Amino acid sequence: MRKPVLWAMAGVFLGAAVLGAPHGAWAQDGKQIYGAKCVACHGENGDGKGALCKNFNPPPSSFTDPAFWQGDVNKKIADAITQGKKPMMPIKPPLTPDEIKAVTDYMTKSFKK
Repeated sequence: MRKPVLWAMAGVFLGAAVLGAPHGAWAQDGKQIYGAKCVACHGENGDGKGALCKNFNPPPSSFTDPAFWQGDVNKKIADAITQGKKPMMPIKPPLTPDEIKAVTDYMTKSFKK
């Protein structure tokens, strides 16, 4: 009975070594980051219609608009998060590069059409 358990554990560790141990963006849930940092303005559906959207001119970006996904989207999102984009202020406390990747991956999978 011990040998199958040891082989299973060895397989898990080997898989983590080959595929990359879960850390950074893998361990951080992009949906949770989006929910905590972005949803109030950009909305749960990424349509720019969050609860606070009425307070901004221009309104928050809609991630459901195909025009948003033109160009270098990874840089566009990272720059908005780290530097802000009028009227959006930079995210505080700052997100790590892995957290930015996690939220960018979540946005791409959820809102890009």
